[in-house]
Amino acid sequence: MVKILVVDDSILMVKTLSKMIHEIDVDFEIISSKNGEDAIELYQKENPDILFLDIIMEGMDGMDVLKKIISINENAKIIMCTAFDNPIMEENAKKDGCINFIKKPFTKEEVKKSINLCM
Repeated sequence: MVKILVVDDSILMVKTLSKMIHEIDVDFEIISSKNGEDAIELYQKENPDILFLDIIMEGMDGMDVLKKIISINENAKIIMCTAFDNPIMEENAKKDGCINFIKKPFTKEEVKKSINLCM
């Protein structure tokens, strides 16, 4: 079973993304966090296969979480999510180790493509 960690400070976005992931494959196990600090703890405890990570969050932002998780596991499969179209941020995220970068609102097909890149 593939375990996916969804990190976003918007509960609505967590629910929306979780629903999309379950529509792709009902056997995916989804866990979630609403902030960066908890996400790092949950990542270490649960060892998910894939991580969907929002960039703009209160407290520790997604870019800092990305760097921390990559320092824990350089092979972590991280997909960055943001509502902002910022090519420099995308370039930096990929340079720092993310597998894919998707912009909100994303489609189920974009989510599926991102998951497939990680498998």
